[in-house]
Amino acid sequence: MNITQAVLLAAGGSSRLWPLTTNRHKCELPLLGKTLLNRTLRVLVEKGITNIVIVHHENHLIGVDEIDGVNVTFIPLDKPDGMGYALLRAASELQEHFLLIHPYHVDAVTFLPKLLTAAEGKDAAILVAPPEKGKKGGLVTVTGDRVSSVEETVYTGQPDTHYIQGMYILSSAYVETLKKEEPHHYSFESALHTFASGHAVGYHHIAMPLVSLKYPWHLFDMRDYLMQHMTPSTSKQATIHPTAVIEGDVVIEDGASIGAYAVVRGPAYIGKHVFVGDHTLVRDGSVLEEGALVGAHAEVKNSIVMEGSYAQGYVADSIIGKQVKVAHGFTTGNRRIDRGRISVTVGETKVDTGLTAFGVVIGDGASFGITVSTMPGACVGSGAIVGPGTIVFGNVPEKTRHYVVQEIRHE
Repeated sequence: MNITQAVLLAAGGSSRLWPLTTNRHKCELPLLGKTLLNRTLRVLVEKGITNIVIVHHENHLIGVDEIDGVNVTFIPLDKPDGMGYALLRAASELQEHFLLIHPYHVDAVTFLPKLLTAAEGKDAAILVAPPEKGKKGGLVTVTGDRVSSVEETVYTGQPDTHYIQGMYILSSAYVETLKKEEPHHYSFESALHTFASGHAVGYHHIAMPLVSLKYPWHLFDMRDYLMQHMTPSTSKQATIHPTAVIEGDVVIEDGASIGAYAVVRGPAYIGKHVFVGDHTLVRDGSVLEEGALVGAHAEVKNSIVMEGSYAQGYVADSIIGKQVKVAHGFTTGNRRIDRGRISVTVGETKVDTGLTAFGVVIGDGASFGITVSTMPGACVGSGAIVGPGTIVFGNVPEKTRHYVVQEIRHE
């Protein structure tokens, strides 16, 4: 089967990645110098897919790189109401057979040839992986080489059952089935179930689930995947002081500046025009995106610092959005006193990260005064201002002021 078209759905609210997605869709988050969307596009093109359809929210334009020979069509969506609703919005643009994939699943495209093989002689095919007991998701039950049922539910040990991994080969016949489905949030899955009862739907099973991007800390998993495929290099346009030390697998991009006695210990990524100050340590998987600045005598460990942000003091196991300003003396607490697993409040729910080392997540444009400290698992919203000397114990809403209230007593 020859597929030349891919549909990428980028209209969801990505609310569980708050505060990183207030101003952009999660596929637009940068990692190692490129957005996840642009990474996915380039891998698709390498596989011969040159017709790209991107469904996005009508109030948010998605930015993509220009790629020779590639036609990109943008489809605006008025509201995020499930995959089925989004796909139907693009129905008039769809070819007889097409690939449907999440726009941040760079690793999924690796399995496209196998999925195409699974689709040979069939009407559709789905990428699947082993299920995890107690986890909710799209579950398929298989009989032989075909999918027999599809359901959005919790896996409780059903036999011959697998989790959908967000990549599909679909056909115009499936779209017709979807059109007849009663509209609801999971109409995409229920239409697949109906379709599988009367059509041949194949599948390709992979040994391990794809890298998820549901919560902010999943960015670390995505970074690890990209760093495994990273080729160490140092740009000739970078400035590195003779006393600086570069160890391990490190990428240093054009215009970066590494100060006197600084140490960059890989794996690490130093983006374009990044400044690393004197006597500073950057280590253990840290990513400094374009224009980031790390002040003198600072330490950045296993953290992602996005475009144009400042990092000072001690930043560990943390994710800092773009254009964040952090003053002198900033400290992230990254471990509980009892060294237990760290939870993050997502909406109204406490979510276990599964990590024993996790710092803070900071949204775009937040600002911090001197000697601010954050406790493990805290999240600070975009545009928030945290006053000097404040300890942040929990979540700070976006565009708010979070200050210590001082009391002066006269004896």
